[in-house]
Amino acid sequence: MILVDWSRLLTEADGYETRPPVEEDELAAYPELPPQLRKLYLVSDGVFNRYGQWFLVWPLAELAARNELSRAEPAAGEEPSRAEPAAGEEPSRAEPAAGEEPAARKKATKLLAFGDDGTGGRFCVLRDAAPGVFLWDPFLATPRWLANDLGDFWLGWTTGTITTFDQAA
Repeated sequence: MILVDWSRLLTEADGYETRPPVEEDELAAYPELPPQLRKLYLVSDGVFNRYGQWFLVWPLAELAARNELSRAEPAAGEEPSRAEPAAGEEPSRAEPAAGEEPAARKKATKLLAFGDDGTGGRFCVLRDAAPGVFLWDPFLATPRWLANDLGDFWLGWTTGTITTFDQAA
């Protein structure tokens, strides 16, 4: 889903509260926000789950602090795992050279958390606006791919086709 009508999607989802939108000048302070996330914030400054009583999408003011906290924690894993690697990508399993930052830490800093599942798992996109929405759970070895983009993630989450619990358990 490339073109997303966030106004329609957010109002059609039952159990979620929107907030007043972020102004364009406020977004200027966050140049690292990928375009899809910027468009969402221009419609609602976060999305609150009324039933679970948490922000599924954090208010913009919380993004910086929550992402700084994420970077200070030990890296959760090596690289976001996709159903298939992106073109030209090969997983790197080599040990870092002395004094070099581990690949897991480098990849974790490429993720931008924008919300959570209410249990500690963070929803993330890649800072470079590459496709994908990921779950970064501190208990998982690597971030897990959830959807191709933010629109697909929202539809999947609100219809129950995307969840963060292990269905095999």
